[in-house]
Amino acid sequence: MPHAAPPKNTAHLLFEVARLLGRRLRTHFEGTGLHRGQALLLGRLWHGDGVPQSELSRDLHLRAPTVTRMLLRMERDGWITRQSDAHDLRISRVFLTPRAQALQDEALRAFADLEEEFLADLDDSERQRLAELLRKVHRRAIALQGSLHGAAAPKDTTG
Repeated sequence: MPHAAPPKNTAHLLFEVARLLGRRLRTHFEGTGLHRGQALLLGRLWHGDGVPQSELSRDLHLRAPTVTRMLLRMERDGWITRQSDAHDLRISRVFLTPRAQALQDEALRAFADLEEEFLADLDDSERQRLAELLRKVHRRAIALQGSLHGAAAPKDTTG
C-alpha cells in the first residue's frame, strides 16, 4: 500500500510551486539561451528600458554585484547594452537590443501559457483571490528581505 505524502506547510508549497514554475519557464526559454533570472530582468526592461542599473537591482530585489554579473553576460550575448548617463557618468543605464525587443511577444505568451497551465483548476474569482494573496505575501517577503540587510520589517496592515 503506498504511503500518503506528508502534509506540507504553506511555505513548503510556495517553494515547491516556485521551483516547478521555474522548471517550466526554463523549458519555454531553453532555445534562447536565457536563464530564468535573465528572462525576469528582460521582463522588467520591457516595461521601460534606459533605467539605471541600480534601479534594476532594487526592482528585482537583487544585490548590485549579482545584477552586474547578469548584465555583463547579457551584454556579451547581445540582449542589452549599457550606456553612461549623459548628466552623471557614475550612472549606467540599461537598454534593450533589437534581439531582446523581438523576444517580448514570445515571452509574454510563455508567461500567459504558464499561468493558464498552473491555474487551470481555478475559476476567475479564485485566480483573482490567489493573485491578491500572493501580492500580500510578496510585499511581506520584500519587507523581510530588507530586514536581513539592517532595516526593520514592518508589519503588513493591508487587508
